[in-house]
Amino acid sequence: MLISALFASGASAGEGGGGLVGWVESTHGTPVAGAVISVFGKGMGNGGFVTLTDSGEFHSHTGVVPHADLIGQDEGVRVRSSRGSSFTAFRPTLGDFVLKMPRGAQVIYPKDLGPILMLADVFPGARILE
Repeated sequence: MLISALFASGASAGEGGGGLVGWVESTHGTPVAGAVISVFGKGMGNGGFVTLTDSGEFHSHTGVVPHADLIGQDEGVRVRSSRGSSFTAFRPTLGDFVLKMPRGAQVIYPKDLGPILMLADVFPGARILE
């Protein structure tokens, strides 16, 4: 089994959550159980992550899609939900992972704070919304 994946400790990737976050594929290049895929469909906006399992299901307000319909299929496969909506599954890009990964607090050191305040046009008496 070939594995090309990103590791994220404690990351939440759709249904699976934590651990291995990435594309896990068979020697034929198709997703297997444990793979994280991006699913796009009506009303999903920018799509969502789904971690495939052997007996799992992907639920949305437009119906249910069994993971078995996605496991072993080529990238870009279109599947129909129980209510007839169409979903397309793709390999997630690095940009997808970056945008959807959990973020924590960032330490800002005093030497960096000055230029940030100047570039943000912060001055005494300015109202700052967080």
